[in-house]
Amino acid sequence: MTVREASQYLAVPVATLYTRVWKRTIPFVRLGRSVRFDRKVLDQLIESNTVQPTEHYFDVELPRESC
Repeated sequence: MTVREASQYLAVPVATLYTRVWKRTIPFVRLGRSVRFDRKVLDQLIESNTVQPTEHYFDVELPRESC
């Protein structure tokens, strides 16, 4: 997928992807002067950077609003 497609898929600006390519912090494929991304690799990137909520988060009782 192209940089523009990947930016839409990841919901980040195109400039962010180019910066990450330049810094080599995101896997990419270079075809001549073009940069491409593999959807499966992006899915793995999303999965590996997903933050799970802590267990105690669900045990906390939210304060009730008084009327």
